[in-house]
Amino acid sequence: MRALTLALAIAAAGAGSQAQAQQRAQENATRSADDAFGVQVGNDRIGLYSDRDTRGFSPLAAGNARIEGMFFDTRGMVTRVLANTTIRVGLTAQSYPFPAPTGIVDYALRPLPERASFSSVLQGGPNTSYDIELDGQLPIVEGKFGIAGGLMYRNDVLVPSDQLNTRAAGLVARWRPADGTEIMLFYGYAAIQHDRFNPLVFTSGPFLPPDVKPTYFGQRWAVSNAWNRAYGLRAHRQFDEHWRLDTGVFHQNIPNKGQIADLYLNTDQNGVAGQHLVTNELPVQGPGVSGEVRLSGVYVGDRARQTLHLMARARSSERNFGGTANAIIAPLVIGQRVDLPQPVWNYGRSSQDEVRQWTVGAQYQFAWRGLGEATLGVQQIDYEKTVTPPTGAPTVTVDKPLFYNGSVAFTLTKRLAAYASFTQGLEEVPLAPENASNAQEAPPAIHTEQYDFGFRYAITPQLRLVVGYFNVQKPYFNVDPTRVYRSLGQEIHKGYEISLAGKLTDRLNVVAGAVLQKPEVTGEGVAAGLIGPKPVSQAETNVRFNLDYRTAWIEGLSVDAAFAYTGERAATARAFAQLGGKQLDAEAFATLDLGFRYRFKIRGNPSTFRAQALNVFDDFAWRVYPSGAFYLAPGRAYMMSLATDF
Repeated sequence: MRALTLALAIAAAGAGSQAQAQQRAQENATRSADDAFGVQVGNDRIGLYSDRDTRGFSPLAAGNARIEGMFFDTRGMVTRVLANTTIRVGLTAQSYPFPAPTGIVDYALRPLPERASFSSVLQGGPNTSYDIELDGQLPIVEGKFGIAGGLMYRNDVLVPSDQLNTRAAGLVARWRPADGTEIMLFYGYAAIQHDRFNPLVFTSGPFLPPDVKPTYFGQRWAVSNAWNRAYGLRAHRQFDEHWRLDTGVFHQNIPNKGQIADLYLNTDQNGVAGQHLVTNELPVQGPGVSGEVRLSGVYVGDRARQTLHLMARARSSERNFGGTANAIIAPLVIGQRVDLPQPVWNYGRSSQDEVRQWTVGAQYQFAWRGLGEATLGVQQIDYEKTVTPPTGAPTVTVDKPLFYNGSVAFTLTKRLAAYASFTQGLEEVPLAPENASNAQEAPPAIHTEQYDFGFRYAITPQLRLVVGYFNVQKPYFNVDPTRVYRSLGQEIHKGYEISLAGKLTDRLNVVAGAVLQKPEVTGEGVAAGLIGPKPVSQAETNVRFNLDYRTAWIEGLSVDAAFAYTGERAATARAFAQLGGKQLDAEAFATLDLGFRYRFKIRGNPSTFRAQALNVFDDFAWRVYPSGAFYLAPGRAYMMSLATDF
């Protein structure tokens, strides 16, 4: 449950620019960002998008992860080995080999170290959270061989008494045996333990749960544990001035001891759960192997550049699911903690899920200096999914689609550029949620597509504006009135994305962005009146605004502010007669964070002390998952950290 979600966040915490990954005291996402679409530098993440939310979808859940461009089948990521993370969508996906409709999460491993260095980060908050991070790098043979990695221990307390402990370690080794050849090996490990997560609340009618103080009100024994292990090889060989071979082979397993979910069902307007259901999954093993081989040729003339990519990739994964033990325990009131005895768990038998997939593809790009470029690609996929129930015959799904992608970009003036793209793909569906009768089931992969267009304008050499339109379409999965998680129609996200990023003055940086979209659902479920026309938890308006100002009156001091606004969004798939045939909406919410950084030296070593006040006005609003579950978000909190480079 939350363990996997937070494992992703923890993994991303190791990401930043290559230089920033080695110098923790210099981390500053607002000053590093080229646009407002999402950047992470160390523990500092800003922007509209992330690997879990890009245009309203998750590229990570869709299966669109890459390690330095090579296909990596994962829904979680290795930690402590990353140098940077890039979300490839829209303008950032131009000319990228074999893009994906929901976007791509492209991870880069730590680079070959040029010098020995060591960094530490100590953090306290929010609430009683604390964090210790150690990062280092060592060149063993200068310019030829070196290692880099890190350790972390983190105790997360997102709301009082809500706890999550994480231990993580990672190591990258890079070897350059000859000019044009590089081999990279990595290993990453994370243990997520004592994972408590507040109960998920489902109301009994067209109303929101009552406001409560953000604190943990679940059971002390409702604890989950999980692990994340990944290792792999990434290599490339430059044969001559034209041709290059890239390869990547990766293995990952994210086992757990059985996730516990606490559900308050049919909760009334006073916050009393009509039914209190606790689910406990069987331990899960989810090993997977994936990889890619790509041959690329580049031919450059006086004005033209031609690029050809020939690709083959594969993946094989296994996972057990089902057999969940369900227990009905005493109804409680949300926000009020009452200790109840742990029930006796009666597990069923699990099912097996196996996926095998092969893909071959080709992509051609033609670029003309000073004018623009055009790209056309094709992929042939051979997909097979086998689900073996505890009894009865297996169910086999076979799909062999042929997909296309294309893009164009034009340099209209020295300051103005325009772009457009179209992409099709086979992508995964998020797992069925805990309130579904088929919880944790993974539906077969789906066909998705997107098109977008827009422009980028350099207001000044250091300040850029990007405005784009996007349209993403894929089958819509949610829980139907009989509690079965299945396809209920077609989900369409279309709208505008706006980014303004760069320097306003030598001392003031701004990163501002907005997504103005119209998410909608069409098809069977809406026509039959089973669901409304709005996908659950998708806001029409999202705004993010970050400022960083380096003061003139105190050397080394900068102040920063972050504002985030999320508009109303559907909280239920079902439409209610009491609301005039409309769906219930969750309230809009806004948060303001304020902070400062002070850069100084400790015995000659660059250091930065940072302090932040999060959600300054203590804004409260129930957040909502796509399943229709309400959950508590953190209230006002404070954080401090000290980073030092040695």
